[in-house]
Amino acid sequence: MAIKILITSQCLCCQVAFHGGENKYQEIANFVKKIHESSTPIAAICGATMFLAKHGFLDNIKHTGDELDYFLEEMKNEEGYKGQANFVKAQLINDGGFITANETAALEFAREIFLTLKIGTIDATDSWYDKFKYGMIW
Repeated sequence: MAIKILITSQCLCCQVAFHGGENKYQEIANFVKKIHESSTPIAAICGATMFLAKHGFLDNIKHTGDELDYFLEEMKNEEGYKGQANFVKAQLINDGGFITANETAALEFAREIFLTLKIGTIDATDSWYDKFKYGMIW
């Protein structure tokens, strides 16, 4: 079975990005690169966006994450992130085969994945989103 989407979360990538010591987890970065080269979408939320940034995946595409200042502070001694000019202060960005979201955008993140994978119709996805975003009050 082919991989339809690679979804990364803070739980995995905080371990990968911040607790690696000398190991920069290049094997995971190589896997992400291979998946991206096969035109498989990659979705990252919260700390996982930091991993992508740290390994240069976000340098030339619009992207978001928790805060640009946080990105810069966490990576001040790191090489790799050159995407400051492409950082967008937003809940979610879908660009260049990467879906990036900040930590408060779990619902938007799920919605974008559903739309990207064409799970159900757009109307059904929007209805699902509205129910979880606004409750049963509309």
